Amino acid sequence: MGTFASEIASEFLQQHAEPGEPEIQEGTFASQARIFLQSLSARRSPAKPATIATWRSLIDTHILPQIGRESLASFDNGAMKCFVDFLCSDGELSPRHVRDVVLVTKLILKSAIDEQGNYLYPRVWNNAFLDLPRVKPSNGRAATQEIIEDAIKILPPKYAMLVALGAATGLRIGELLAIRIGEDGENTCWVEKDAAIHVRRSIWHGQVQEPKTASAHRTVDLCAEINSAVANFASNRQSYLFASRTESPLSATTVYKHALSKTQIPGAHALRRFRVSHLRKHFNVVPEDLLRYWIGHANKTITDDYSRLAQDVPLRKRIVEQVRLGFSLPLGDVS
Repeated sequence: MGTFASEIASEFLQQHAEPGEPEIQEGTFASQARIFLQSLSARRSPAKPATIATWRSLIDTHILPQIGRESLASFDNGAMKCFVDFLCSDGELSPRHVRDVVLVTKLILKSAIDEQGNYLYPRVWNNAFLDLPRVKPSNGRAATQEIIEDAIKILPPKYAMLVALGAATGLRIGELLAIRIGEDGENTCWVEKDAAIHVRRSIWHGQVQEPKTASAHRTVDLCAEINSAVANFASNRQSYLFASRTESPLSATTVYKHALSKTQIPGAHALRRFRVSHLRKHFNVVPEDLLRYWIGHANKTITDDYSRLAQDVPLRKRIVEQVRLGFSLPLGDVS
């Protein structure tokens, strides 16, 4: 290991060693994994808490127990192949999970650099040789019009409004929970006069963070019907649209436990799928790039023009009124 990297590793390991913890040798996955995790928060654009938590879990559960003492210098395609075979051996891990573990393993190795930022252990991975399991296309179900309407009828007003707004916008659950009432220029906000939700933040485990991707920063337009329902529900309140008794944002766990589990909705993402499906039924009205803009997906082709869509409010308003909701909204039940 280069002098600079070695000094950083030694200092970091000394500062973070637990009492009674066995000494961790430098240049191993165990030592570099700690440095890697610390670096995720130290960047100018730090990784999101959800990403760090997920990768930490993969490291603690799969990487350290199996290859924690392995030398980075000798970990080549052959060693990675053995690790992949082990992960797949009992069939308990899904193909996606195996691929995620392998990705983090590669990132740990890649994070070892010298004082000039050069990789200490550059690798050209032979993915055909590694033979990673194939991830099958998602068969996630979308909520149906009937399921959504039934849920709105039986749920308490707060959760009925959340279901209705999720199905009307296709927002991710973290984006829904982050909605605040009124514009502040910083947070995800519903603004009545705009008939829109400006997505700028998301909620994960009660913490405000950046949305999933850069494309998630967007304005999601509301038709007059759902905008009126949100206005009735919000009344004169401030802070979060979907707040707990302490005025903090609801958690996804609470939504699942007290709302979705009591309906036929197969998860919050099913509401997002419903919106995509509804918009696609109006393919002759909704351009593909507008659909992707509203949903918060990245540009698919070089012809997608999100900057134009962001500025062309009249176009978006005209189209959102044409396609409307795709389900009936009993205003009295959600206000």
